[in-house]
Amino acid sequence: MIFLTIILQNKANFRKSQMDVKLNISRDYEKKSKWTLGENKPNQTQFQSPANAPKQQEEKNRSRRLLIDRMKSLYKRGDDQYHIQHISRCSSTVEHSFRKAGVEGSNPSIGFMNLQDKYNSLLQILKELGGVVVAYSGGVDSTFLLKAAVDTLGAENVLACISVGPVEPEGQFERALKVAKSIGANLKAIEADELSDPNFTANKADRCFHCKSHLCRILLHIAEEQGFKHVVFGTNYDDLDENLRRHDARYPTADQLRSVTWQGRSGTWGKPANSIIGVGKDSEASESIIALLDEPDSRPIYFGVWGGSCDLAQALWKIKETRSVSEVEQLLAKVRVYLITLQDGTGQWLLDTFPKLFVISSRNTYKGMFGSADLTWVNTNIRNDHGILGAVYPTIAMGTKPGVKEGDSPSFLYLVSAVRGLNDPEQPNQPSWGGQFVRVDPARNHWTDHPSGGKTVRRWSEYFDNDFAARMDWCVKSYEEANHPPVVVLGHEADLKVRSGAMVKLSAQGTSDPDGDELEYRWWQYREAGSYDGTIEIRDAGKQDASFTVPGDAGKGKTVHIICEVTDTGTPQLTRYQRVVVEIE
Repeated sequence: MIFLTIILQNKANFRKSQMDVKLNISRDYEKKSKWTLGENKPNQTQFQSPANAPKQQEEKNRSRRLLIDRMKSLYKRGDDQYHIQHISRCSSTVEHSFRKAGVEGSNPSIGFMNLQDKYNSLLQILKELGGVVVAYSGGVDSTFLLKAAVDTLGAENVLACISVGPVEPEGQFERALKVAKSIGANLKAIEADELSDPNFTANKADRCFHCKSHLCRILLHIAEEQGFKHVVFGTNYDDLDENLRRHDARYPTADQLRSVTWQGRSGTWGKPANSIIGVGKDSEASESIIALLDEPDSRPIYFGVWGGSCDLAQALWKIKETRSVSEVEQLLAKVRVYLITLQDGTGQWLLDTFPKLFVISSRNTYKGMFGSADLTWVNTNIRNDHGILGAVYPTIAMGTKPGVKEGDSPSFLYLVSAVRGLNDPEQPNQPSWGGQFVRVDPARNHWTDHPSGGKTVRRWSEYFDNDFAARMDWCVKSYEEANHPPVVVLGHEADLKVRSGAMVKLSAQGTSDPDGDELEYRWWQYREAGSYDGTIEIRDAGKQDASFTVPGDAGKGKTVHIICEVTDTGTPQLTRYQRVVVEIE
């Protein structure tokens, strides 16, 4: 799938030095603070901004060079003052505007921004805040944010606060002082005394979350005392991926995400295809797509498109123009496309140009995601006390009602539910977490909204919302404190052949739960997937072992699909599936 991802990596290596920087040691702010975790919860809004310092040979476009120029004074090639490794697409997530949570605004969309646009938007946000306290560590994230704040607001309107004490790495303070001095920032050092927090000293997997929460409460009090209304943090995926892998080893590292993240084109929304694809319109993303399709692997490649399809279209245009007819057919046979509306002219171009191309075109189905859970649910399960990613989750966006706004997610959930065992992604007519679709023209491999539209997504909302909540728990909780999905195992083959009138025994013997939770079973007929139109009466459908009798009118060659749905009793409840396909002989 195509995802434009912007990620930072922190690699500090300063020379030890003492600088003449105004220094205040602040003690006992935790006791004085009027803020308590979970009360007067501040509003935290999302934004991503760039910080780029690659080597000269990695400079690929003008927007990156503009950003590098701003940071040259801090990040120099070959200088051991600061070392940044493997950065070609960079940004920082800013948590800003720590106020009581509300729904009075929406977050800026970064889906169509290039790096320069993101940087300009960051500056605009800082201007609107007017004055900020920056949670500063001397790392890449907070250093970039501090410099942007000082450059935008002036040093007199910015206060950098750094934690000092026994839990901080040796030498970090001196290195951070040097960088703060070079920026011209006012710096306050505070003894956060993290060891006084029993949640931190318990040394569980969520210790980093409690450490940051502890520091946040101190900074909120300092901001109030010093006359600042806002506290800002620079954060990234690197801060939580290790904890996620404690729950599931398959979570990628930040470096792995970077290796499959490519820069696409921006500014294409709403434009006709002939103005955004063609000669001279290549991008890093379009070239990478071609390279991916050229790999000697016949497995299908799924493209979830929700910000405009210009990069995919450019790749396929170039293949069409430069390859033989047989090569084009061979490469197109690998492509699977899920379009969330036609956000630029290339979506319709793909449909018009490639009638055999596998395309799901969701014009309305995606709306089933809007508001699947309300704001109270979002604050409880996502935004509050769930780490850096939860803190920046928007309360409202694109005019939808407050709550979950994941209108583009069905393009990915379509595959998630397939992995869960529910649907075959090669068959869009089957219900899935990403919706259900119909093929209007048998001569074209194009699929569009089922007559039930968004309801084909909304029917699964309890399942995917719980999945979402569980993963947010994984960001901050230890394995023992969180819930994990059951492992569904059939006690027989998944494909059975029987005669009409025969009794079919169904079994989920071997199914287990990693947390030892009790399990709830539900066997049900998957009528949309089978070719037999009649109803199957399943006996003991709520037990681990069930059965049914094949109806007499089920003719030879007909198929009956049965789903074994298993839900645990943990919090939140998680569901997984296995499918049994019964063919009538």
